[in-house]
Amino acid sequence: RVLINLAVNRKVAILAYQLNDFISTGHNFGHLIPDSTKQVIEELARKYFRPPSSTGQTFLTGARRARSSSLEPISEAPSWPSDWAVDKPLLRKAIKDFEQATQHLTAPSG
Repeated sequence: RVLINLAVNRKVAILAYQLNDFISTGHNFGHLIPDSTKQVIEELARKYFRPPSSTGQTFLTGARRARSSSLEPISEAPSWPSDWAVDKPLLRKAIKDFEQATQHLTAPSG
């Protein structure tokens, strides 16, 4: 899958960072996240920036960030919810929510 739309809301971008943090731990529930979803998560975590405050704004790519000095990388993103480590249904819900929220971002590659 290829990202075709690079504007997501704050909630989706934070969820991407939470899932990316979870994946990076190597936790054995990481296998629940499909590879195609992992690709989208990694892409968002690599390219998105957060406005310093204000909810509901979209996150911007590095190219658009260059036009606005008020943006900074999301390197201090919230850690993933600790319940994901013990509650598979809760993690599955987060994955499903992420996939539904980002389905408009991708197109089949090929």
